[in-house]
Amino acid sequence: MEATELRIGNYILDEENEVRQVMELSRTLISTSCDFTLLTSEVKPIPLTDELLIKKGFIKDTTNGTIWIDLQTHYLEFRYADGYYYPNYCQYCELSSESEQCVSLNRIKYLHQLQNIYHALTGKELLKI
Repeated sequence: MEATELRIGNYILDEENEVRQVMELSRTLISTSCDFTLLTSEVKPIPLTDELLIKKGFIKDTTNGTIWIDLQTHYLEFRYADGYYYPNYCQYCELSSESEQCVSLNRIKYLHQLQNIYHALTGKELLKI
């Protein structure tokens, strides 16, 4: 895992698989919650799961198998395939004949990637895990 993938506020696993929140970053060191300092080589990403998405406020749609969250004028939807979540950022159209417009984003596999996408799209942080 590269430090360039992380931002302050991301959640990671330390060498003992304890969840930590990133508080400070450098190329080789990560300071986390509870005053732990770790080498970037010691941290691991937290795998994304349906259960974790639901815990973060996402809703599982049993009719089409997607998991989504309402962002007021848009929604963020995930489809799971081959070990990855494939995000789509969608908006209902007001000035178009189409029912909705969606943009597909890069596939993701880890919680910090979800946190980064969510922040980029909304300007807000996901709630604590």
